[in-house]
Amino acid sequence: MLTDKADLKAVTPIVSILIPCFNSRKWLAETLGSCQSQTYSNIEVIVVDDGSSDGSAAIAERFSNADARFKTYVQPNKGAPAARNLAFSKSEGQFIQFLDADDTLPQNKVGCQMAILKGRQSSLISCPWTHYHDGASVSELLIRRMDSKSDPIEWLQTKFLSGSMNLISCWLTPRRLIEKAGPWNEALKCNQDGEFFARVLLNADKVLFTHETHALYRRENTSSVSRVDSTEKARSLLLSYELYEQHMLAVDSSEITRRALASNYIAFIYQNHPRHPELISAAWERVKALEVGQLPLIGGRNFRLIQKFLGVHAALWLRRGLRFR
Repeated sequence: MLTDKADLKAVTPIVSILIPCFNSRKWLAETLGSCQSQTYSNIEVIVVDDGSSDGSAAIAERFSNADARFKTYVQPNKGAPAARNLAFSKSEGQFIQFLDADDTLPQNKVGCQMAILKGRQSSLISCPWTHYHDGASVSELLIRRMDSKSDPIEWLQTKFLSGSMNLISCWLTPRRLIEKAGPWNEALKCNQDGEFFARVLLNADKVLFTHETHALYRRENTSSVSRVDSTEKARSLLLSYELYEQHMLAVDSSEITRRALASNYIAFIYQNHPRHPELISAAWERVKALEVGQLPLIGGRNFRLIQKFLGVHAALWLRRGLRFR
């Protein structure tokens, strides 16, 4: 029989849902509503308003006033990583669910993943994700499934070599792993989630996966910094790949890991050529330093075919003139 709050906490650990918010008034109420409707009730929801000018904070405070599980903090605009770091510092949960202010969680998301984690403190769990479209039911949408490899190194290798995307909201993560990995990198303006979760994964012993739930991604929001095509974005993206390299080579320097890391740089060159010549030159230097044999194939079918027979340099210049992928 449970005798006190400590016993209850051990049986049903707190899950903290951490949400950075910047000018997300259009979507925030729906996002917070999806948290409120979780079948796993022992949650806290922490919203950090990052200097919004559209009244987002008032929506968050409305939830905080109505439900003791919700808390709202406001800071001057510092970016999503700083907002997530503040939210984490204010949280009490033994498990952490990150969520963007324009995305949503199905009702069973936290409960389903907590049932599988079952108190594991050295593993984290992911799930499929789907694009979110207003007015469309989940059954009408294509579920995107990430590779469910259980070894963290293999998971990262597969992600880099395939160019796959995983949402931060797919993950449910023990607090212990985040404390070991360290805070979000506030210097990054792009790919902050990829760099952060690479560190988390490299501190984990296993990656779990379930198809019994999913995460919803709203791609209509075009105000994200990560969507801004700029030199600042390109520089930050390259830095995140350099940090990938530092993190992974400290743990594993095998040929497949170096090849996976090289594929990030080649993809960077593919995406940015011929813009940002200094950054492209720096990316080529990183590829050379990794000393892989045959370079990973990237891009669309036509680009891969030309790269295979003529090499990536020729494929890049032909792509520029003929405008193919």
